[in-house]
Amino acid sequence: MDANDRRAISREYFSRERLAEHHFRSFNSFLDRGMQQVVDEKETIETDIGDKEGQEPVFVELGDVRVVTPRVREADGSEELLYPQEARLRNITYSAPVFMEMAIVRGGDEERKRKSSSTRPRPRSVGCRSWSARTSATSTDSHARN
Repeated sequence: MDANDRRAISREYFSRERLAEHHFRSFNSFLDRGMQQVVDEKETIETDIGDKEGQEPVFVELGDVRVVTPRVREADGSEELLYPQEARLRNITYSAPVFMEMAIVRGGDEERKRKSSSTRPRPRSVGCRSWSARTSATSTDSHARN
């Protein structure tokens, strides 16, 4: 394969794919499946609470992880959907809340909670194209849960 063949192949590839498309696909895959796989591998977090004699052990069972649609809270307290272009124009971070369900288990008793673990920045280029496909199915579901 000579330089002209490599040039032709790369031109053909980049005529169909954006330069960093594989990075966006990888990041979206992590959000869709990767975070949950990490949580599923760990399942429980053991604590040293209750290690004394006569105390029941305490541990945390990890559950579902969700990333919801990026939103912005306005000055009047209302929340609106946030799009990458609007975030750029307003000079605010384009980020999405990450929620995790967990249960604190004391002996045999469970306290189930849904916890907002953090807000993760979203790459601006990922934006509406891949984000809208993911959130269209979950946006009504996530509003019902929150």
